[in-house]
Amino acid sequence: MVVPGGAAEGLVAGPGRHTLVLRRRRGFVRLALAQGVPLVPVYSFGENDLCGTYAPGEDEAPFFHWSQGQVKSVLGIVIPFIKNIIPKPVQITTVFGKPIRPDPPQQPGQPTDEEVTALMARYEEALLGLFERHKEELAPNRAEELMIRD
Repeated sequence: MVVPGGAAEGLVAGPGRHTLVLRRRRGFVRLALAQGVPLVPVYSFGENDLCGTYAPGEDEAPFFHWSQGQVKSVLGIVIPFIKNIIPKPVQITTVFGKPIRPDPPQQPGQPTDEEVTALMARYEEALLGLFERHKEELAPNRAEELMIRD
């Protein structure tokens, strides 16, 4: 399994928020094409609700976000500033979509940028569809809809 959001996604995580940092993360798509394996869209509802974090734009948080950005730029990791250390008792439900294969099928090898772009678009569309299908049941108190960003 590959989790492409990485440290950057940790900076935008928080209760009720559904933001994926994915658009510039194309290496996993290129790797799947090169190896001839499908991409399986997966989304976990409730994961960001475990702990309260300082959200970007909160009046009390500018220093926290500035220092997190500095650490991320130097070390490539994010050290979360958590409001409450003890996780809340939250249900986490992971949903899986159908495997996405290149269309048309191709032999494993070096994919072109066009093939990567096309498969990435289908992957993002599948993630958005998963969220839409399950959001009312699994994220009724969401603060935002699913956003996919750079």
